[in-house]
Amino acid sequence: MTSATGDLLDKCRSARVTAWLGLAATIALVACGGGEDSGSGSTSPPVAGSGGSGPTPPPVAAIVGKGSPNGAPTSQTIDASGGQVSSSDGRLDVVVPAGALASATTVTIQPITSTLPNGLASAYRLSPEGMTFATPVTFVFHLSDVEAPAIDSTWVATQHADGGWYSQPGQTRDAAAKTVSVTAKHFSDWNVAQTLKLDPQKTRVRTQGQASFVPKVLAASDTFDGHDEVAIPEPTQLNSTDAASVQAKPTWQVNGVEGGNTDIGQISDNAMTGSYKAPNSVPTPATVTVSATLVLGKQKVVATAEVTIISQEKWSGSSHITTPDANVIDATFVFAEVAGESPTDRRFNIESGQVHVKVPATTSAGCALSISPEDYDIGPKDGTLSEKAELGGYALSGMGTTVFLANYVTVCPNGAGSMHLAVQAPWWPFNPSAPDVQTIGVEDTTVNFVLNTPNGNGTVHLTRQ
Repeated sequence: MTSATGDLLDKCRSARVTAWLGLAATIALVACGGGEDSGSGSTSPPVAGSGGSGPTPPPVAAIVGKGSPNGAPTSQTIDASGGQVSSSDGRLDVVVPAGALASATTVTIQPITSTLPNGLASAYRLSPEGMTFATPVTFVFHLSDVEAPAIDSTWVATQHADGGWYSQPGQTRDAAAKTVSVTAKHFSDWNVAQTLKLDPQKTRVRTQGQASFVPKVLAASDTFDGHDEVAIPEPTQLNSTDAASVQAKPTWQVNGVEGGNTDIGQISDNAMTGSYKAPNSVPTPATVTVSATLVLGKQKVVATAEVTIISQEKWSGSSHITTPDANVIDATFVFAEVAGESPTDRRFNIESGQVHVKVPATTSAGCALSISPEDYDIGPKDGTLSEKAELGGYALSGMGTTVFLANYVTVCPNGAGSMHLAVQAPWWPFNPSAPDVQTIGVEDTTVNFVLNTPNGNGTVHLTRQ
């Protein structure tokens, strides 16, 4: 190594952005060694630090729980010749080189909920959990188009048995391929995170509605200071009282346009929080990207989030219910948001739907039984759905019953008969003593209710349109 090269590396390792957050901390210059125009290359991920002069003390990990299964697992049998397995969502590739395994082994990737501070989307549980390899395997994370602009401050971490997440050395970023990779010799829980992250990462806003985005940063330095891996601390919410210089103030954009415009929505800074106002009509495409950029020293750190603009919130659904009298009820329906409702306490009525009722084929007396019609349209007031805002999401509940007149026809050995009667079809039976409520996140698009009520048992499945 030449003296000039050594000096350059020393400068990179010692780069710091001093305590502009009002914390005894620093912010990572994650792209050190490549800069904001690096495109690709190998860099060290951020590390919690104390800033100032002198050695960086070991960081303290945020102790969090383990994630829960959150998607379909994928498996592949890999032997001594090596191979690859990819997650069901295509986000993670695990590349096992020849010689890493001594014998054929089933390798599984299970998507799980992420508990990584400033983590993105899902995390992944690799199994056999705890397995080690003779030579390192490569984990390749694929970023979405929305996440990719922040690739220079994106890094891979794994969770230890103590509950803390730890970033890994020797990470490689490829801006063209939109991937972040790392090699390791063990299986555990893995995910990617970003130094700067917007909360929420995804949201839905009605036309002319508003949303707020809170930047969260990790107090960190850019060197391992002799550590093989480093702990990930709790992120810190960026706010105006922390800022010690104008460089700490974010620049906000919508679809790359600073401040946005009336067609895609407008955004401004409000005490270090992005305040977004949706346009008067749904744009094409309906999803836009909000971004915040911080200038830290000479580096730029970017965070992004998705906003879907809607004119009216809707849920489509289906149900399968068995009543105490053995009627089987199948229904399909669409709930539409009631105009003028509060955005934090929304109410939905039926926009369209149909119910199908199948009565038992025979009566207790052994007579054949049928009704006509079996199908009937669900009326606008036959059901209701509500979303009540809670911290980080909504409490969702609903109910629905359709009543219609039908001919009950019985055919017995001694003759046949018919009666014109009202059919009670509880396609979403309600339990007044213990109402069924599901808590969902703002990003959730599907929800399932398993019902056990006095008026019927079964399932209700909803999908956000």
